[in-house]
Amino acid sequence: MSHVTVTKLKIEGLNREILKKALEKVAEKHGAKLVDASTIKDYYGRDVLGNVPDGKIVYGIKGGALKYGAVISADEKTGEIEVSGDFWASGLNVNQLTGEVNTEYVKEGVTEALEDIGLGVSNVVDERDAIVIEAEEVF
Repeated sequence: MSHVTVTKLKIEGLNREILKKALEKVAEKHGAKLVDASTIKDYYGRDVLGNVPDGKIVYGIKGGALKYGAVISADEKTGEIEVSGDFWASGLNVNQLTGEVNTEYVKEGVTEALEDIGLGVSNVVDERDAIVIEAEEVF
């Protein structure tokens, strides 16, 4: 039986641009794309978007391993991110997707912070228990 599942995470100092870059990377990893969240439906064709309060950032990811897609809504003020979707017959579940959003957000945020202080990222290794980001001076 198909159903919509929801999970949440919180990121202090949430940045809209970094979130979008992170979601693009997560989508690409699974052969999906960012789409209009209103196009995300469950197995029965019902909207997953629901009633998202005004002022929230909303994205949809659909395609590839995400058969029915997922809706990601975020509140820049509180840093709360909600991931919801119908993951039946998908290549991953809501917890995996939420974890990947968090990981990619951290990688993008660190990369941007390094660039802000004049360092360029020379290598990123995403291991099971750690992310290693190597940086060097940019001349």
